[in-house]
Order: sequence, then structure tokens, then C-alpha cells
Amino acid sequence: AGEAGIRGVIVYSGSSYGSGSGTGRFGAVHPTDIAFDPATGGYLMVDSEVDEGPFFSSINMFRLNGEAGRLGGVSLTSFTKEPTGITAWVNAAGETHLFITDDNRQRVFEVDADNPSVVIRSFSTTTFGCQDPEDISINPANGHLFILSENDRRIYEVTQTGALVAKIQLPSWF
Repeated sequence: AGEAGIRGVIVYSGSSYGSGSGTGRFGAVHPTDIAFDPATGGYLMVDSEVDEGPFFSSINMFRLNGEAGRLGGVSLTSFTKEPTGITAWVNAAGETHLFITDDNRQRVFEVDADNPSVVIRSFSTTTFGCQDPEDISINPANGHLFILSENDRRIYEVTQTGALVAKIQLPSWF
């Protein structure tokens, strides 16, 4: 009763986080995923279509505060122009790492949240059968990743290095 805080975030396609033109214009035309950042209490949002109109921008990840207000944008285009999923993990050293899926390159990229434009490591999703990695989540108990594949309606559970743990078939109506 009376608990304060955000209960959910709704991101509307076509939303805008600023004005200007070209790389000075920030916006989210097709936000594909949002993740809670436990280190900051804020959110990280990726958009796979910002390089298209109306923004024509290289900024494809947005840092949001705990109330979902924009704090800034980051370009991940050095390794992905199609970020489809994002999740955050605080490792044993206290560092926040992000795992980002790319459905065009069929890869998962691991980056440090403090320097997200530099890839620490990555792995192919095709090695365990995932052809279309759309979304990613993390199991807070063991750090395993859950990758949703759109074309075969499966969730792939893998380690943070890409070793398959389990496949979960979703119902045909999903």
C-alpha cells in the first residue's frame, strides 16, 4: 500500500527524445527493448531503426533515469546497427555489463556499461540454432541468458559465453 516507484514503462513507436537534425537529433522510431540498470536505478533502451527517417542518427542506445527521462544517447554502430535486445548484469567484480542482441548479424555482444561502444566479447547465436535473436533477458540467480528467437518461437537458455543450456519451445499461437 502506497509504494512509490515505477511499475512499468510504455515506449510508443515514433517517440522523440530531442530535436535537431542528423546526428544531433535523438529519437526512438522503433524501440526494440528496454532493460533496468541495477547499478544506476535507470533504464537502457535500444532502437534498431534510428539510422532511418526521421532521425537518420547513429545514436541507437538511450540512457534513461529512473523515471524514464532521457539522460543521453550512445552509438553502438561500431558493432551493431540493429540492436534488438538488451539486458544488464552486475558481475562479481561489481561491473555492469550489457548483453545486446543483433538479429541481422545473429550475435550477442557483451559490453561494459561504462564504455558500451567497445565490445568485450561476442558469440554467434546460430551455433545453438537461434537464427533470429530478438530479445534477451538474464537469470539473476546464475547469470544465464535467455534469448528469444522470433522465427522458430523458442527461448534459448545459454551461458554468458554462448554455450547452450536448454531450449524452450513456445506455443504455436505465441
